[in-house]
Amino acid sequence: MNINFDLREYECSSGICDGSNCCSSNRVAIVVGGSSGIGLNTALGLAREGFTVYNLSRREADFCSSCVPRLYNICCDVENNCDVGKAVARVVASESRIDALIYSAGCSLAAPLEYTTEIDFRRVFEVNYFGFIKTLWQVLPVMRSRRHGRIVVVSSLAGSCPIPFDAPYSASKAALDMTIRTLALELKPFNIKLTAIAPGGVATNFTFKRKHYPISAVGEYAQALEVASTKLGLIEQNGLAPHEVSRSIINLINSKKPPCSCSVGLANKTAKLAQKILPCALADIITGSLYQ
Repeated sequence: MNINFDLREYECSSGICDGSNCCSSNRVAIVVGGSSGIGLNTALGLAREGFTVYNLSRREADFCSSCVPRLYNICCDVENNCDVGKAVARVVASESRIDALIYSAGCSLAAPLEYTTEIDFRRVFEVNYFGFIKTLWQVLPVMRSRRHGRIVVVSSLAGSCPIPFDAPYSASKAALDMTIRTLALELKPFNIKLTAIAPGGVATNFTFKRKHYPISAVGEYAQALEVASTKLGLIEQNGLAPHEVSRSIINLINSKKPPCSCSVGLANKTAKLAQKILPCALADIITGSLYQ
């Protein structure tokens, strides 16, 4: 398992905190998808900051409960409405508040769009996008009633830099990005601040959990799919360590004025900026060359 947690403390100074009990020990956070990778590192970091943290995921996070006494697991499948509702209700019943929501659940494919089944396409959206919406519907009333909340979703550069042979993933992340921008406008009067963070490639087990369509089943796309999926895996495994991303997420949670959209690492920030300023045709040529 890829934990790679950085044991250095996350700074929480008056220059970052917004004054809403930021440095107190009674803040409550929900991390969806915190069983490994970015989510687990974030859950551990928040617990270390003094948050009471609830990990909502299909399988329990593997950590020493005696070493991290403020981190709890709740079994929850984001594809199941009932699971999500019950899980958030348990947190509210125990804590009566939710200060932060971090959505880190995700999945992806390696398949040509022409051959992608509707079931697989829908599942990527269920996990990456609708799982967040289902959680949001449960969490927002609690945050709104207290006029305070921080929400961070783990998006991807794929939301603006298309990944060939993973159209559902790119589309779901683009949907997340626009939803966060829209919600930021709607929720501003309630002091609920949102950020979509696009970390780029990250060295986690996400690479090895990706569903690959067999080369024998994708016809004339076989060679291009094999090359693209191999290069994507290398980009991820040579990318950031998960604790680098989780550190940025925690800083966003503590920030007085978090941006609505951001990335992590100089190379990824440059790539995100290039997508904004370059003509689409040129940007797509550059992006496509990475997977050929």
